[in-house]
Amino acid sequence: FNFVAMRRILQLLLMLLLVAGNGMLAEGQKRSKADKVTLQHLRQHVLYLADDRLEGRRTGTRGEELAYQYIQSKWEQYGLLPKGDNGSFLQRFEVNEGREILPGTLLILDGEHLRSGVDFFPFAWSSNGSVTGVASPALAEGGSPWFWDLKDVLAENEQNPHFDILTAIRNREKTAAAKGATALLVYNSSVKDLKLAFDAKDKVGTSSIPVVFLTSSGSARLLKDISHSWDLQLKTALGDKVRKGHNVAGFIDNGAATTIVLGAHFDHLGYGEDHNSRHTGDAAIHNGADDLSLIHI
Repeated sequence: FNFVAMRRILQLLLMLLLVAGNGMLAEGQKRSKADKVTLQHLRQHVLYLADDRLEGRRTGTRGEELAYQYIQSKWEQYGLLPKGDNGSFLQRFEVNEGREILPGTLLILDGEHLRSGVDFFPFAWSSNGSVTGVASPALAEGGSPWFWDLKDVLAENEQNPHFDILTAIRNREKTAAAKGATALLVYNSSVKDLKLAFDAKDKVGTSSIPVVFLTSSGSARLLKDISHSWDLQLKTALGDKVRKGHNVAGFIDNGAATTIVLGAHFDHLGYGEDHNSRHTGDAAIHNGADDLSLIHI
């Protein structure tokens, strides 16, 4: 274990933070030739990793790939040994982004295919399943799919500050299932725009029957004739959406009895699409570093 080498590493890390935060050290500070070269290299690394072309280095994106390729190439150049998976520098991991609508999802009314994600979408908590039958917005019978118009419940709760539309839909789903409904198709004939959309990260428990929402374009067919009975075919197919992330692991073998592990995030927040940024405006590239940690094992 070399304390002199460790002190030098910490000095370099401090210089890296100064370069990243201030762009350069004070002009008047005296630096050795070796330090000048080190600063030049650190500045080169920071400018590349924070460049717009990496688009914020969000985990599992092309920007993250460019970042780990750059780091790996430098470590190979400096003679570090790979300590990732299968003798490589890379250590792969998964990031679960919630649920996604799979291509098998479909809704057919009287032989007409509605567009998944445009005319309708299953809620993220909907169960997967296939349902066929005859259904009418004017009639709810056991053993068949049910339609439900949100217009009345919205009017009833117009002055209710505690009303939550998603809770109301979940309650209606439970009631429908208990009465033998095979699926619940929700639509809104009122003028109020609920701005309902597929929420991949909705973590409420899975429903017992398929539950989908018909958008204005999807429900327009129903509203032409509420008494019409539709030959209906529905399939809901939802699965986990996973991104592949990467760590870059390298090792300098000094033959020491103990090891110092230096860890730093090279991935970052991308355009802020995960809503975990303090930035509140439009989507924007997040160039900066996330954090830097030093762990002694």
